Amino acid sequence: MIGTWKWNLSFSIFGMVLTFFFNLSNNLFQTSVIRSLVSFLLLFVISFAIRWIITMILKSNADQSSNKGSYLDMTTPTDTDEINESLKDNYTASKGQQLQENQNDFKPIQAPKLKTNDNNIDPKEVAEAVKHLSNE
Repeated sequence: MIGTWKWNLSFSIFGMVLTFFFNLSNNLFQTSVIRSLVSFLLLFVISFAIRWIITMILKSNADQSSNKGSYLDMTTPTDTDEINESLKDNYTASKGQQLQENQNDFKPIQAPKLKTNDNNIDPKEVAEAVKHLSNE
C-alpha cells in the first residue's frame, strides 16, 4: 500500500481537531468529544480505503506498462494469395454487374425549356407595372 498508517493517523487527527472545535461552540464538551472521536474513526477508515484504492490503480497501471513490448505475436494468415485473388474476382464480377444494371436503368432528365417572348412586351404595360410597384 502507498504510504503508511501514519498518513491515516495524521489525516484522522486533523479531522478530529476540526470537528471538536466546530462542535464545541454549539454543543456540550462531552458531545463535542464523542463526535470528534467518531470522526477520527471514520476518517481513519476512509483514508485507509483511499490508500488501498490508489495502490490498486497504480499497481494495475504498472502491470500494463511492464507488459508493453515484451510479447510479440508473429503469426501470419496462410494462403493470402488465394484470398486476394478470390476477393479481386468477386469485386470485378460485382462491379461488372452493377455497371450493366446502371446502364439499363439510366434515363436522362427531360427538363422543360423556358421560352421568352420579347416581341409581346408592351412598353405601356411595363410603365404601368413600374408605377404600380413604386406606389406613384
